[in-house]
Amino acid sequence: MRYFIALIHPKKADKRYFVVCISKLVVIYKNRMEKPDFVVNTENIYKSFEDSINSLRKVGKLPNGHLDLNEIAISAYVKCYDFMLYICNLDKAENAFFQIPILRGLCEDLISITYLLSLSENERNSILLCEQVREFKSTLNAQEKYFKKYNPAQIVVPESVIPELKKYIKHYHSKGIKIVERYLPSVQKMSSKVGLEDLYDYIYFSTSKTVHFDIVTLMSMGWGEIDNDEKTISPIFSYQHNYHQYFKFVFFYTSVIFIYQTIKFAEIVDKSEEIRSKLEKLIEGYKIIDWPTILSFEQLNIPTPEPNDNIFYRVVAKMFTEGKIESHSSDK
Repeated sequence: MRYFIALIHPKKADKRYFVVCISKLVVIYKNRMEKPDFVVNTENIYKSFEDSINSLRKVGKLPNGHLDLNEIAISAYVKCYDFMLYICNLDKAENAFFQIPILRGLCEDLISITYLLSLSENERNSILLCEQVREFKSTLNAQEKYFKKYNPAQIVVPESVIPELKKYIKHYHSKGIKIVERYLPSVQKMSSKVGLEDLYDYIYFSTSKTVHFDIVTLMSMGWGEIDNDEKTISPIFSYQHNYHQYFKFVFFYTSVIFIYQTIKFAEIVDKSEEIRSKLEKLIEGYKIIDWPTILSFEQLNIPTPEPNDNIFYRVVAKMFTEGKIESHSSDK
């Protein structure tokens, strides 16, 4: 049997506390097995408004130098949609670990565009232009410096092809468009302003475990046989060991972010609320299920709650929420 490498729970250190972590878990379609029902059902819902998404992709002719948040919002929205369908159509899920980082980008799209939609047109256009120029120049500068040092014989696009920001501002002023130098706030600050701080914090810390050096993540890739007599484990390291958890995490939170985008970008992508209405079944369904976590009981070698415990906890939590049960402090 297989076990995770993990810290032994301090209260249980004198007992056999490496818990079997695969036998009780539902293995997601491995080696081209049939898709689980939750994947098929979600895919069917998303494909039910595919025509609406495809119509959004065609924005028509745009004037050169066009500044408009609509196209940026549409691009972010269809990116999230396409990734959702990509996950639904995977033949195998073992590589799900490598898909986790994209959640950060999808979430930052959601927060940044929601924030920009709250601004005046002049302020919004100023940020769009300034950030675009800075992004081009900083990327080209980093690229140029790297290749100049490590592969100087290769010709790369020089930073100088992008004019200085003040030239762009002067150009737009000549066309009667008021542009002033502005910066986009940090994603953390924007998330707080638009009421998405909790979502951002969770996605940020969850994805950080895969894009930064993280001891827990690296060690949790070691699964192996435990020797109870010697109190040792013989691990084999692979990112595929825990693929089922990573797949469910990516699958669920991509859908959650897309739902938020549908609501927050509605004035651009879903004016008739057609897409929102088709997502309603998922929205309601998510209220009554356990959501995937980035750190699980299994990873910490703690026994998972029994199904009946989960049901009881949900019933009690709902009663608290509805005010049917009052909490009492211990000092009363």
